[in-house]
Amino acid sequence: MRLPADSTLVILDAPDSLLPEETVANVESLLAAWREQSLPIVHVRREADAAALPSGAWTAAPPAAAAESVIARAADSAFEGSDLEALLDALGATTLVVCGALGHDALGATVRDGLDRGFRIFVVAGACWPAEETNAWSLAALADGEARIVSVASTLAAAATAMSRRRRDGAR
Repeated sequence: MRLPADSTLVILDAPDSLLPEETVANVESLLAAWREQSLPIVHVRREADAAALPSGAWTAAPPAAAAESVIARAADSAFEGSDLEALLDALGATTLVVCGALGHDALGATVRDGLDRGFRIFVVAGACWPAEETNAWSLAALADGEARIVSVASTLAAAATAMSRRRRDGAR
């Protein structure tokens, strides 16, 4: 797996006591990798929770002003009725790495809408809700729609090289 330097980590919804510990730890690992590589990050919060970044470990490091943003979603899709597409366009994003999401509706709707808008999308299976029982069918349906389902380990390895290619080859 290869990620371009414009790969934007999209974290759907805040950490919640309903999320399994392993899922939270995997999202934290992705967040740390994106911050370390200065790759763009977008936190998508449910509208009622969108006033601030999530508390706790997901915000262990202060957000970089230009690289980390928070937007609100009122619908299942983070694109519907929000500034997400405009924000991604401003970042020059062509590739989204999606994780988080407390429900398969938000994950599925956001990924499908992103694919419809022409983004290349990777869904990080070990860093997403829903629960294991429903995870397989949810991810299979997204893969049918052209999203790539990837592991946490392969995503972390790809993130580590995304910016190095830009530094080596010059800005693209």
